[in-house]
Amino acid sequence: FYSRRISDIRGGAKVMGKHGPWTFALLGADAEEMNGRPEATFGVARVQRDIGRSALGMTWADRRVDGIGDGSASLDATLFFSPTLGFTGQLVRSYGPEETGVWAFFLRPSYDSPTGHFHVRYTHLGESFADNANGIGFIQDDNRREVDSALEKTFWVSSGFLERLRYGSNYNWYW
Repeated sequence: FYSRRISDIRGGAKVMGKHGPWTFALLGADAEEMNGRPEATFGVARVQRDIGRSALGMTWADRRVDGIGDGSASLDATLFFSPTLGFTGQLVRSYGPEETGVWAFFLRPSYDSPTGHFHVRYTHLGESFADNANGIGFIQDDNRREVDSALEKTFWVSSGFLERLRYGSNYNWYW
């Protein structure tokens, strides 16, 4: 969801809250025609369930122009299997005028400790994903596959003027 897609707001409402392990947010807005953007109605909903340090969530974002909608619906997870091992992921389906190439997802397992970090992430953006999702989102490029990884390590040295050594690298391949 990219809120700047909502241009000249005629009216709207936002509700956010948290009850126990549940977090929710709702937004609705009615926008007038402005700078070539048509009159539209926007809706966004998010619900998240905390499970210990982990969380599962769902998001829906929609723009309606003349009763026809475009936007996206997604599921996401931030999971911690131990104090150092985690996983983040998201699965998104865009909808609108395009019917093929409308899926996007990423998967990112990671290791984090006080002295080290490692992750590898795979991202897939379908060839028509942005055509649908950009009614209410901001996707600069689609039809993209990407592998990203990072490795960081800190070595503590307790002698003389040197306190620590830190190594960090980040690699990114896309096609």
